Amino acid sequence: LKTLSVISDTMKRAGIEKMPTTFDDPAVYEKIFIPGKTLGVFQFETPGLTKLSKQLGIKSFNEMYDATALYRPGPLHSGETADYVLRHLKKKEWKYDHQLLEPLTNETYGLILYQEQVMQVMYNIGGFGWSSAESSRKIMTKSKGKDEFNKMRAEFVANAARIHKLENKVAEKLFDVVCTFGSLGFNKSHSVEYSVISYWCAWLKTY
Repeated sequence: LKTLSVISDTMKRAGIEKMPTTFDDPAVYEKIFIPGKTLGVFQFETPGLTKLSKQLGIKSFNEMYDATALYRPGPLHSGETADYVLRHLKKKEWKYDHQLLEPLTNETYGLILYQEQVMQVMYNIGGFGWSSAESSRKIMTKSKGKDEFNKMRAEFVANAARIHKLENKVAEKLFDVVCTFGSLGFNKSHSVEYSVISYWCAWLKTY
C-alpha cells in the first residue's frame, strides 16, 4: 500500500494519467534490472533481490516474477534458487525428472517453482480433479497429517499407472519430486501481481 501511494503521488507530480499495461520495455530492464540499479523498486530494492537481479540479468517480465518467487526462504534454503540461476545461465547441465514434467516445467528449467505447477502435475499426471489438486497443494504446503498425505500419494500412484502406464516405482519417485518442491512453492498469481508493482516502479525510475 505504501508503494502504491508512492506510485500514485509520482503519477500526479509527473502528469502521468495511467501506468503501462504491458511489461516488455527493453529500456526498463537494461537501465534497472540488468545492472541492479533497483533502489526504490518494490521488493527488488532489497540486497538479496538486487543481487539476484544482476545474477540473472533480468531482461523480461517472466524472469522478473520468477526471481520474485525464488527469493523466498524455501527455495533459498533448499538450493532451488541457486540451481535456477545455474540453469538459467547455462552453467549446469540438467534434465527433466520425467518427460511428463517437461510441458509443465519448461519455463522454469525443469524446477517446480509455483503452487500452480503442483496443481497441474496433480491434475495432468495424477488424474486429480481441480478441486482435489487444490486440496493436494494445501496438504503439501501445510501439515495436514500423515494419513491425508499417504492417501494422496496412493491415489496419485494408482492414477498415474492407469492413465500414463507408469510403474509404481516411477510414479512414487515422481510424486516425491513434486512434494519436495511443492512444499516450498510460491503462488504464481501473487508473484506476477507483485512484479507488476515492481515493474511500475522501475518504469517510473527509467523515465
